[in-house]
Amino acid sequence: MSGRPNRGRPQNKTPDVAQVVAQQLLEAIPNIVTQVIAGLNANQGSSGGNWGNNERECNYKSFMACKPKEFHGKEGSVGLLKWIDSMESVLHISKCLERNKVEYATYLIQDRALTWWNTLVQTRGYTAAYQLTWEDLKKLLIEEYCPKDELQKLESEFWNHSMVGTQIEKYTVRFHELAQLVPHMVTPEEKRIDRYIWGLAPEIRGMVTSANPTTIQSAVSLANRLTNDVIRMRASTKESSSRKRKPADQGETKYGGKSGRKQKVSRNFMANVIADALSRKERVKPSHVRALGMVIQTSLKSQIIDAQEKALFKENLPGETLHGLEERFETKPDGVRYFKDMVWIPRVNNLRDMVLEESHRSKYSIHPGADKMYKDLKEYYWWPVMKKDIALYVGKCLTCSIVKAEHQKPSGLLQQPEIPQWKWEQISMDFVTKLPRTAKGHDSIWVIVDRLTKSSHFLPIREDFKMEKLALIYIDKIVSLHGVPYLSFLIEIVVLHHDFGGCYRRH
Repeated sequence: MSGRPNRGRPQNKTPDVAQVVAQQLLEAIPNIVTQVIAGLNANQGSSGGNWGNNERECNYKSFMACKPKEFHGKEGSVGLLKWIDSMESVLHISKCLERNKVEYATYLIQDRALTWWNTLVQTRGYTAAYQLTWEDLKKLLIEEYCPKDELQKLESEFWNHSMVGTQIEKYTVRFHELAQLVPHMVTPEEKRIDRYIWGLAPEIRGMVTSANPTTIQSAVSLANRLTNDVIRMRASTKESSSRKRKPADQGETKYGGKSGRKQKVSRNFMANVIADALSRKERVKPSHVRALGMVIQTSLKSQIIDAQEKALFKENLPGETLHGLEERFETKPDGVRYFKDMVWIPRVNNLRDMVLEESHRSKYSIHPGADKMYKDLKEYYWWPVMKKDIALYVGKCLTCSIVKAEHQKPSGLLQQPEIPQWKWEQISMDFVTKLPRTAKGHDSIWVIVDRLTKSSHFLPIREDFKMEKLALIYIDKIVSLHGVPYLSFLIEIVVLHHDFGGCYRRH
């Protein structure tokens, strides 16, 4: 039965279902992928565009969390430029949107600057004023609070800024400060590098230029290394010269010695002395000046720190008349605030009077004059109108007014001059020169005065008139009216010996 063919049933020719489904999926997959990609792109465009350019919304709370500074309009051009730099840093850190920059920044404007901004809003309108860009606001602030003369002073200081001795750190710090205040002078980067190299010391300027640095950081690091090398070379040169000097002093003298040769000086010794003198760029200050500064700083250090802290309180700061200079103070590791490497002496606690008293009446000073006292103190201390305060203090010193000797010759008794018997008998004369030239060419005045009546004549002349011309003028204007003076020969003597341009000589 099983081996017989089934002729009554038809053969099963239906295809496999799994194969059909697989084939349809292979045909549909490309369309599905295309649709999915199109849907993702549509969702991305509706949710904010480019992911890379999507800015995070910045609210006022996150802006104020960065602790921005206020601007009052009293800080001057330097204070305004520093405020703009700090505000740009805050705007960048807080990721503030462009439409909110002006609104957030103007909230920090106070006092005098706030009055200026309110006037601008009233003039332009509220909407137009707050639609300004940050760059437009910066230009308006600079035009209002940065006069051209102050900017020119900063530009002049930056152009003349150069390295003094081996003080590379001080030069670099001040260079970066001025570069921030006048950025147009250091843009682009190549201009900044060239200006930095130009102000370096001549010993290292050529080597830095030949290295051709591409960034300001590489130029600064190279200048620091070369300066340190120069300092070490000078130290080694001084040490070697001091070693060579001892045998020269002991072995040979100018008029004989162990060598027995007269009028001979060691060439090596003289060469070392000259090299040492040339390498010593700064004069060594006298020992009493050094001792004065050391004693004052040691005895008043704790009082200075305490007074500086009190002076910076809001209620005491206006009395110091710093006018914004407190921002340039530098606090060193010893806790003292310095202004340009000089200790700032505040007004509180009568600290200035203590410094003046110790520097004027101590053992190391012995009542110096105002100029000498100011020259000694300015090396260590600073405060506003310091020279004026020193002059007033020295002027009130009773010891100085009593002990100081008078260096003028005694005047003696008064002598009564001889009284003339008749008018225009004796005269005096003088010349007023270097005056603006008149239409007739006169640039001097000849003043002739009668000693008895004090009547005078003012004769217009020229500075290049000869003696003959002056004599004719005298005859026409004086002799014709008053006659010849009793001592007429005095005229020639006075005129010849008077310093009248050096053009008159006895013929």
